[in-house]
Amino acid sequence: MRNSVHRNDPTPIDLQLDGYEIGFSSAASARDDHGLNPVTGGQHIAVTLWTDGAVAAREHVVGLGAVFGIMVWPRAGSRRG
Repeated sequence: MRNSVHRNDPTPIDLQLDGYEIGFSSAASARDDHGLNPVTGGQHIAVTLWTDGAVAAREHVVGLGAVFGIMVWPRAGSRRG
């Protein structure tokens, strides 16, 4: 597990296991560190899955029957990109 202090909150938090990584962050971190435009009002949650082969991974899961309501894009501007 790794985290970095961003303003006065302890996010983002990145968990890694067996080559997989999942990250949790505040709306400010999602916006400032990753270039995303998070929803900040009402009831909401966002799950963002990054992979080096995002386009190929999307095509693979769509081929298995997954349905997406959003586009997958390379992580340009990511703090780790």
